[in-house]
Amino acid sequence: MNSEIMYQTIRSMYLTSAIPLTNACWNFQKDLASMFLMIKYQKDFKTLQSVLQSIPELDTVEQETFDTAWNFLDKRMLKFKDKAQNAKGEVNMCVAVDQMLEEGRKQGHERGLSEGRSLEKEFLILKMLKKQSVHRPNRSHHR
Repeated sequence: MNSEIMYQTIRSMYLTSAIPLTNACWNFQKDLASMFLMIKYQKDFKTLQSVLQSIPELDTVEQETFDTAWNFLDKRMLKFKDKAQNAKGEVNMCVAVDQMLEEGRKQGHERGLSEGRSLEKEFLILKMLKKQSVHRPNRSHHR
């Protein structure tokens, strides 16, 4: 089942639920709503971050919810769980997403530096070859 179909199915179940909001039920619904967001924006962490920041009630999830969602969606997020946990054992999604985005920026920066160094080497080699070909005497005129 692709993630968009899963998202739509769970979302419709959630929206049609007529369960009264007790604390336990609120936690379940809050985690379920957070899961919808994780599924929907699994490939767009900037939007996920923005949405979570705009709905503070959804910024933390139970550890089990975090593990379940990200084991299925993108295992790279799991390594940020420990740094994003609060004293209650909940995972602050905003912190985890921030860390994921920061890692992406660092990887992008490193990749850019590496590609820049490669291009610089190529440029210097071509420059040296061009210099050598200009200074090399043309042997065909000496015959």
